[in-house]
Amino acid sequence: DNIDIESKAYFLGFFAADGSLAYDSGLRIQLHRKDLEHLTELKDLICDVPIKIGVNNIGVETCSFHVHSVNLNKKIR
Repeated sequence: DNIDIESKAYFLGFFAADGSLAYDSGLRIQLHRKDLEHLTELKDLICDVPIKIGVNNIGVETCSFHVHSVNLNKKIR
C-alpha cells in the first residue's frame, strides 16, 4: 500500500519502464531473454509465479511473467 522501502520503489520504476497493465486486472513484464536473471530477481520481490520463455511476434526470444491482482492493478492505475 505504501512505497516505504527501496525494493518497492525499484519495482514501481521498473514496471513503469518495462511493464504493462493487463485487461484482466493484472500486470505483465516482458524482457529480452538475456535479461532473465534480472527479471527473476524482480519477480522474487513481488510474487511466486513462473517465468515464461518464448518468442515474440518478430522472432526475438523473451522472458515474462504475469501477475493477476485486481488490487495491485488498481493501485498502479
